[in-house]
Amino acid sequence: MPELPEVEFAANRLRNAAVGRTIATAKTFHPSAGRSLPPAASEGLQGRQIVAVDRRAKIQLVAFDNGDLLEVHFRMTGDWAFGAASDAPERFE
Repeated sequence: MPELPEVEFAANRLRNAAVGRTIATAKTFHPSAGRSLPPAASEGLQGRQIVAVDRRAKIQLVAFDNGDLLEVHFRMTGDWAFGAASDAPERFE
């Protein structure tokens, strides 16, 4: 499980890359993530602007312009991957 410094580092990476940007599309790649973020919720993120990224314990909190909040926990391993929407996901992403 990532320790606090790794979670804080990941939150800072996301904060620097995403705050002020608008989500074009959102999708989950792993079936277990789809249970936590169903397709309807993913579609609700489309067009939302990210206004803040914070951390509470080992949970990253992504705040949107409409007041919604997305809680992200990396579970045993994880990190943010940044790239163009047209980029193919990594093999084990």
